[in-house]
Amino acid sequence: MNEADRLQLEDLAARLEEANSQVALAKKRYDRERNARLQAENLLEDRARQLFAANERLEKLNSELEHRVALRTSELDAARQQALALAESDQLTGLANRRSFTYRLDQALEHARSEGHKIALICIDLDFFKDVNDTLGHHAGDELLKQIALRLSKVVRKTDLVARLGGDEFAILCPITSDENEISYLADRVADALEKPVVYEGASLEVGSSMGVAISNGLDISSQDLQRHADIALYFTKASGRGDWNTYEESMGDNVRERQKISHLLRRALDQQEGGLEVRYQPIVSLKTGKVVGAEALCRWTDPSLGPVRPDHFIAVAEETSLIYALGDFVLDRSCAELKSWLEESNTYLSVNLSPKQLKDRNLIPRIQSILQRHSVDPECLCFEVTETLFLWDITAAKNKLDALSQMGARIALDDFGTGFSNLSQLRNLPVDYLKIDRSFLRDIEHDDRALAMVKAVLAIANGMNINTVAEGLETSTQVELLAHAGGELAQGYHFAKALCLDDFWAFLALEEKEQKLPTRFGTL
Repeated sequence: MNEADRLQLEDLAARLEEANSQVALAKKRYDRERNARLQAENLLEDRARQLFAANERLEKLNSELEHRVALRTSELDAARQQALALAESDQLTGLANRRSFTYRLDQALEHARSEGHKIALICIDLDFFKDVNDTLGHHAGDELLKQIALRLSKVVRKTDLVARLGGDEFAILCPITSDENEISYLADRVADALEKPVVYEGASLEVGSSMGVAISNGLDISSQDLQRHADIALYFTKASGRGDWNTYEESMGDNVRERQKISHLLRRALDQQEGGLEVRYQPIVSLKTGKVVGAEALCRWTDPSLGPVRPDHFIAVAEETSLIYALGDFVLDRSCAELKSWLEESNTYLSVNLSPKQLKDRNLIPRIQSILQRHSVDPECLCFEVTETLFLWDITAAKNKLDALSQMGARIALDDFGTGFSNLSQLRNLPVDYLKIDRSFLRDIEHDDRALAMVKAVLAIANGMNINTVAEGLETSTQVELLAHAGGELAQGYHFAKALCLDDFWAFLALEEKEQKLPTRFGTL
């Protein structure tokens, strides 16, 4: 092999080696790229799986979030509806509340003005609801309110709206579709429905209602004024004896303002212990001996601005405003102070009136005891008169008070016997010492045999129950003779004397002692 071939062979070998080297490098690069590709593919596949799993989780989370949002939205809607219901309805009865009722009343008035229609508003107060709360507790009161709400809902028309304004106050909003008589019929139905007793745990609760009606009469009247008119009519009903309804009239406003004025002046008179208040005494006479055996304390009031105020007028206002407690204390305190010496020196008694409202007062007995102790007056010298209306109240609570007074030694008289609510079975269980025969029974005994027979029947009942009697309102000697012949024991009235001021009472007693007989028609009638 020559040099040229050798060099050519070496060149070929060098090229081959370089080619092999390049092939090896290419293979390494290929392997590296393939491995990188495989790693990339594996990584992409892993990433894809991760992204798919993440997407599944996101979809699940999104679904859960949508469910939670929907559930929360539903809860918020329900809460909003409940809040609206609570804002517009009374929680105890489910009726519309004051806020909702006022809004609906405004709307009804606006509609009535635009259409030329009328609407009526009936305001209702339960007459003796507080007695139920005081005697049976608030649970009984709540059950009573729910029963009343149910009755009202049943008796009204579909177009009417019933609301509980608070406490024992209810109201009915009534569109007038034909004439105002339909409101009269509705008020009568409501009164009848509420007059029926409510049964609670076996007890029969007699509550009753007083109502005031106001009619828009097509006038441009505000809801506040319409409610004020209904309230005035309601107040008028209560002042007239409760258990009824009245429609507002302009004159009622004057009556309410007058009673408010009397309330203000009476309160001031009681606070000042002056202002024209005084106690007068009407002698109570024995028909057997002709002697004065007692005196009834009667409150009289002459206001500096009003002049003499009728007792039935200011006492009724006192009952409505709870001034009766202070007025009762005033009469007992003043009469004990003024007649103490007479009561100590003679075998006589002082008769003082107690209203049904006073009998409900938990502090009645302690206050009476305090007054008697302050003046050192023996309870046995006192007689407390109660009227037959106590049978309309909680008779058990009233009996407990009367029993306590009787146990102190005081006597009990049932006033106005036979005029309305007498219950002989209840009378048998009460500690009554005297029955006071009302003047309405005695007025006609001179010329009406049946009237005299009724008086004799009352006397026979009292005698059979070992109860004394006091006849009220005797005005003539013939009445006195007939009553004495029938077996009457004690009497009072203008035939003997009117209710006398203290000086005149002393003069009456002095004249009786001097002449050894009773003066008749004593004092100016």
